[in-house]
Amino acid sequence: MLRIKKEEFTLDKIINYFILLQIISIGFSMALSSISLGAWVVLWGFKIYKEKDFLSFRFFFKEYKYFLLSFGIYIIVDTLSRIFAYFPEDALTGLKRYLLIICFFSNPTVIKSKSDILRNLLIIAAVFSILSCIEIVKFALTLSENLKTTSFSEIRIDYFSYPITAGEIKMLILMAIFPFLLSKNKYKVKKIYLIIILIPILVSLFLTQSRNVYLGVLAALIIYGIFVNWRFLVSFILFLCLLWIVTPNSGKDRVRSILDFNHPSNKSRIVMWEVGIKVYKDFPLLGTGDNEITNVYRMYKNPESHGEGSHFHSNPVMILATTGTTGALFYLLIWTTIFYYTIRDYRRAKNTFDKEIVIGIIIAMISFHISGIFEWNFGDWEVVTLLYYLISIVFTLKFINYKNNIINGKK
Repeated sequence: MLRIKKEEFTLDKIINYFILLQIISIGFSMALSSISLGAWVVLWGFKIYKEKDFLSFRFFFKEYKYFLLSFGIYIIVDTLSRIFAYFPEDALTGLKRYLLIICFFSNPTVIKSKSDILRNLLIIAAVFSILSCIEIVKFALTLSENLKTTSFSEIRIDYFSYPITAGEIKMLILMAIFPFLLSKNKYKVKKIYLIIILIPILVSLFLTQSRNVYLGVLAALIIYGIFVNWRFLVSFILFLCLLWIVTPNSGKDRVRSILDFNHPSNKSRIVMWEVGIKVYKDFPLLGTGDNEITNVYRMYKNPESHGEGSHFHSNPVMILATTGTTGALFYLLIWTTIFYYTIRDYRRAKNTFDKEIVIGIIIAMISFHISGIFEWNFGDWEVVTLLYYLISIVFTLKFINYKNNIINGKK
């Protein structure tokens, strides 16, 4: 049984809490999240300078070399595409989003145990559960008034952040923790409490009315069922059938609209993808650079609908248009290698906790990419903040096991 233990207040704990503050505040304050990021980066830099312990770095590069190389080269390609961007002014400022990957290196050095990993995930889920409860109450209080002017399928939760962003953050949390709901292992936190925490997140996710998120969750859970737990897959399919039967038509309309090519949002996306492909064909090597995309878009078409031209609303199309074939190649390598490494770690895991943590992060990444077919979530600061944190847990878990093996003489 994995227990969450109390530990003394150390520099590592302070850094960890600032990292947690960075993660949880993406749900309500980007300013606080950015301040927290700056604070823990400075503290972690001081820690590395003071301790001069580079064991985690050497281990990281040894175990996940090709992922790091792919990501590093992609950043170089993105930098070049911005230097030679069609609109180069201030293009390099967008590179600051890569500061978020520092957690790949920091978390293995400050998270000391598996109980810390579990505690951190529960804190993140609990905070977003509270935010979700507030959103649900606000939604309920304004629903009757909103229904006078808008159909239910078009009313979306957007109180703390943009609906799609909020939906994708909650999607990642749900997927990361989901395997623990089916676990036969016993943890200090009982399943009933975990369910209570996750229900508001699930409800508010649905109320964001983000169809790309629906597809991300659906695909991730089906893949989980096929490869990990076929009994769950059968139950899940039956549950979906029952849910569809009892769902009122107003709720079904939003789901049906996914396949409605005449839906305004769908038509707008298809147009943006077509423009993005035209941009890629004109700039096939390094793209136009991820800067002033609206101005680039206007070179091909004048925006006609809300949000049109701000970006291309699709990770694949956006990567091709802004970084060209070169960037797309290394973007593909980033995710091919991290999926390879996480699946490797899952297969080699020697206990249930490790398997549940890793498979949760795998299906979280799957949901991210399915959702990203229809949205530029790789460029969404809030979403990738959480995504990178979850990926860092894979590295952290591996390093904890490595240190434990050294202590037990199993190196």
